[in-house]
Amino acid sequence: MVQMIVSGQSATAAQLFNYDPPSVSTISPATSPTSGGNIWTISGLSFGSTGTIFIGGRICNATAPGGLYRDDRIQCSVPQGLGATNPLVVLVASGQQNSTSVNMPYQVPVITQLVPSVGPTGGNIPVTIVGSNFGCISGPIPQISVSFDSSPVTILACKPHISHLHSARRAIIIAQFENDRDCTRPVEWH
Repeated sequence: MVQMIVSGQSATAAQLFNYDPPSVSTISPATSPTSGGNIWTISGLSFGSTGTIFIGGRICNATAPGGLYRDDRIQCSVPQGLGATNPLVVLVASGQQNSTSVNMPYQVPVITQLVPSVGPTGGNIPVTIVGSNFGCISGPIPQISVSFDSSPVTILACKPHISHLHSARRAIIIAQFENDRDCTRPVEWH
């Protein structure tokens, strides 16, 4: 409803005035590590002065260090996550949200080392897979499957890997393979 007062006299229009919904035009960078924590810049229009940003249903914090919230640009700290189809939702104070479907991808997993790198053909030994973007986030083991020579293996653990030689964004998976599988075969990630 719109109301106007001129010299003590008022006029009211029954029609409602609506603001344009938020619109996302660009996102930078294009992906994030699964561990999150980096700053994403979301550019667009009609963000207003306050709102909440969700990536895959998790809050992207615009009040974190490095965060910013303006009508045309938001910078927020990316939450932990995984996968390529995490909907980006900008929910503004009026309750409106972006209407375009924008998916935020997390980076693909990268395997950098197997320990041990060879093993007996009889199997039944744990193999540590070192790399990044495994999705080892807090909570239960995410949707991860590992196979040796196209045969699935049992995942025993998935956890962040911190070493004085590597950044804290690395992760390890400890997997058990069985039944005459040669550990020298390629590891497949699904």
